[in-house]
Amino acid sequence: MQWAPTHALRALAAVYLTGGIRPAGRMLGVAHSSIARHISELEARVGAQLLERSKVQRRLAFTPLGEELGRE
Repeated sequence: MQWAPTHALRALAAVYLTGGIRPAGRMLGVAHSSIARHISELEARVGAQLLERSKVQRRLAFTPLGEELGRE
């Protein structure tokens, strides 16, 4: 994996810990849109999707890579 900005890794860790983008934003004291942007940045850097988003059910799930990075 290429070097990744710490703010993007922190955002992913917060989503992993809280289970969602909005709660992660509250945890870090930033807007949920910032969390979503940081996750998108990280996905672009690693060249793979880290979260599976379901608009119909409004659910969020980690891909295997996202799960691995979240645990780390």
